[in-house]
Formats: sequence, structure tokens, C-alpha cells
Amino acid sequence: MGLNLQNRYMMDQVTFFDASIATVVGPIISVCVMQMVRSMSPEMTVKRMLTLHYKAMRESILMPYGTGFRIHLRSIFDRIGVLNTKQIQSEQLKVEINNALIESSAAIDLTRLQELVKKLSPESATTKSIFKLQNLLEQWWTEKKHRQPTDHLKQQLIRQFDQVLEDVQAVGDEDIRHHIEISVNNICSSMCHIQQAERQPSATLIGA
Repeated sequence: MGLNLQNRYMMDQVTFFDASIATVVGPIISVCVMQMVRSMSPEMTVKRMLTLHYKAMRESILMPYGTGFRIHLRSIFDRIGVLNTKQIQSEQLKVEINNALIESSAAIDLTRLQELVKKLSPESATTKSIFKLQNLLEQWWTEKKHRQPTDHLKQQLIRQFDQVLEDVQAVGDEDIRHHIEISVNNICSSMCHIQQAERQPSATLIGA
């Protein structure tokens, strides 16, 4: 006795196409979602904000003092305030955030140095030394934006800080000379985290 069973197969092309697309697109969407989650993680946010901080500090080197600079300075301090609220696990990033807090105090001295050099003769040794120092500082911040600066660049900066302090002794105006010494001292210790013990023993730093 037959059971009268029949096997019939139908292929719904639309359903088949949707399933195929889902098989391909599904993993892609998962990867995209993971990347979005990672991009919103505290560590990634901190890295992006540090990059903006390094850029802002580099811009301070040649920025004239005025309303624009005060707005610029406020943005630096606001960014530091936000960075200090981030809860992260990376010890390296914690160090960089702490360094950024110290570095921000040098922004005013960078602009002050730019204003002071305008009062000197363009041909003076001090002017040329300060210009060279500013170029090295720009390299420093450019390297920090992409990677940690090399020891070679750090040593170049140390020597140039000392050179400026040596050349500025020839400046006749005591007030200008004193303010240059203070600014160079502050920039050296704040921006590059160079302690006085790392400096040449012959260098005399004035100011705080």
C-alpha cells in the first residue's frame, strides 16, 4: 500500500539572495561595530585628545599674544580638564596625560618668547639661537604627535636651550634678558620634561 508521499522542492530566489547577502554582510557589520566600539573606548579618545594637545602646543610657538592666543590657551586648558576625567588602564597613557598637564603651563612662555625676540636685533646671536630653538621645538611636537621624540632630538634641544641662555647674556636690556631666561627655563622643564640635573653643569638657569 502506497503512502502517497511526495517530495517537492521550491527555491525562493529572493530568500536565497537575502540569505547569501546576509552571510557576506553579517561579518562585515560585526567588524564595523567592533571598530566603532573600539573607537569610542577611553584609550582611543585619550590618544586623539593628546594628538590635538600636541598640535595646539606646536601652534603656540609662533602665535602672537592677543585675543586669539587667549582663546587658544583656554582650549588647551579645557582639553587638559577633560583628559583628567578619563578612566584608563594604560600606564603609558596616564604618564602622557600627566605630562600634558605639565606641558600646558609652557604655552604662555612660548608666546612670550616669540614676543621678546621681536624686541631684539634680527642679526643678534640671541635672535638666531631662539629661532633655531623654535624650529627644534616644532620638530619635537611633530614627533610627539606621531611617536615619542628621539633621544637625539632631546639632546639637541638641551644644547640649544643652553646656547640661548649663553647668548642672551650679551643682551644689554636687563629686563628682556631676564624674561628670556625665565621663559627658556620654564619651556625646558615643562615642555620637554628635562630636569636641571640633565643640563650641562655650566648652564645657569634663572627664574621659575
